[in-house]
Amino acid sequence: MNSLRNFRDCYITIFRGKILSEKQLTAQGYPARDTEVLSENGLAVDNRVIRVGPRLYSLWALDSSGRFDRKNVTTFFDSFSVH
Repeated sequence: MNSLRNFRDCYITIFRGKILSEKQLTAQGYPARDTEVLSENGLAVDNRVIRVGPRLYSLWALDSSGRFDRKNVTTFFDSFSVH
């Protein structure tokens, strides 16, 4: 899970954001992490990172209004499939 944490730390630095929520989960049987960040300029950033063997997949949802419809973000993230 260290690779997921390192990836998260990198994009938090890029967006200069503050973590609002974070959770570890399993996505299609693979370790994953969802992180919700609010940047210092008010950009809401949601990210799901999934580790499949040596590969990392990253899904992003960004909203300049500073808020998201959680249902839409979850639906988007859950629509991704690894084959």
